[in-house]
Amino acid sequence: MFHFTCTTLCNIFVYYVVSAACICLMCRNLSSVEGKMTKLQKDLSQVDQKVNSLKKTFEVRTTEAAKLKVELEKEQETIEAAENLVGKLEGEYQRWSEQVHCSTDFFLIMYCAVVTVVAVACGYFL
Repeated sequence: MFHFTCTTLCNIFVYYVVSAACICLMCRNLSSVEGKMTKLQKDLSQVDQKVNSLKKTFEVRTTEAAKLKVELEKEQETIEAAENLVGKLEGEYQRWSEQVHCSTDFFLIMYCAVVTVVAVACGYFL
């Protein structure tokens, strides 16, 4: 029985020594893993900050784009109204040009008639 007890005690002792060595090795690994984890958390925090910054920039740019779109639509409406007005003015110009041409022809005919009447009255065409 004594031999069984010594062997058992030796096995228990070896088990605890090996377990202690494993625990010591695990503690070193845990420390290393914790250090890496802390670095990764810092890196993740920096990435989160960058994402938040980019979100804010995106929101600002999106708002600016929406404002520019509204302004562009207003300017397009103004341009369309101006083109409509120019079209109407072009028609008015053509009508005015025709009237001026007709008036010029009328005044030329009247001038010729007056000259003819005066010439006949003065005896030039007798």
